[in-house]
Amino acid sequence: MSEENGKGENGQSSKQKFRVFLILLLALFALAVLFGTGVLRFGITGPFVYIVYVFAGLLAAYLTFGMLSSTGEVEGEHKGTRIKFGGAAAAFIVVAAGGGLYERYLHTPPSFDQLFLLYAENPTKPEPVSGELILVVPNRAIPEHLDGSGRALFRGLSSQYLGGSYQLQLQSPNYEIVSNYPVVLSGNENIGIKVKWQRTWEEPKKATVRVTIESGSAVNYGPRPDQKNINFELKLESKSALPVPLSKKAKVQLMNSNGVPLESFDFAVVGERAVVAPRSISYVHIDGMVPKDAYARIRNGRMLTVTLAYDSDIEKSDAIFQTMPFEMNESNFQDYAKGE
Repeated sequence: MSEENGKGENGQSSKQKFRVFLILLLALFALAVLFGTGVLRFGITGPFVYIVYVFAGLLAAYLTFGMLSSTGEVEGEHKGTRIKFGGAAAAFIVVAAGGGLYERYLHTPPSFDQLFLLYAENPTKPEPVSGELILVVPNRAIPEHLDGSGRALFRGLSSQYLGGSYQLQLQSPNYEIVSNYPVVLSGNENIGIKVKWQRTWEEPKKATVRVTIESGSAVNYGPRPDQKNINFELKLESKSALPVPLSKKAKVQLMNSNGVPLESFDFAVVGERAVVAPRSISYVHIDGMVPKDAYARIRNGRMLTVTLAYDSDIEKSDAIFQTMPFEMNESNFQDYAKGE
């Protein structure tokens, strides 16, 4: 009778162990899914490496001590508690946890990824930088395209660069690195790079351009017999440190004897784009149509002004550059429409 009871207890124990083993296999499968999707990594580079250690721990527990049979001892009074594991649980913990600690702190992976965040003021708010970020390592430069998100992820960097200090270069039409000190590649931590707006053009409020009339001419325009086509050549003297972009739109105003504008006419800057080079003298032509009656008043000695504007397509601005009032006379004006 006692022998039958022993067999029954052994059978029940085997079934219980088998159930535990199935539960652990399901847990192992769940861990594999979590690691494979990247939800769980614990800083380990290879997502399935830790699963191998868990499986090895199960195998060690089964082969050495039996399927996860273990002994435990708990002692404590009030707040003090001491836990002591032995048997199969010890084998499982040593192999699985030890393998994880090795992968996390001791093992160097063959490659790693490094993420850089480019920001202006707040490190948590990347700037919309476009262009290329270049990591300069010994004997080569590794470029990474910037898509305007302010993030640059270098994938598959050799582990020989891990922990080393290297220079960065930013090739961007609008931004530059503030303090270009070498960065230390850590792999598991994002690296913030402070950038600032790099001006291609002079700021509107700093743009200084002196405009004077150089010469002018007028002709009849066949399709519009009621209009006169007028062209002015302007001299532009820049004292700005950067190029000054000019709007394609210009304005010519007819003044009264007190210098108050009476009429205004829209003109256009001739050419693709008018850009005044830094600290230089350049010339630009503007062209427009003026009604015959207004043209007659101009020829009778009325004063004029010409106004150019900063190109608002480059940067929103109300900055203007205007001539002093001038008169169209025989010395600076060719009237090919005279008498018509």
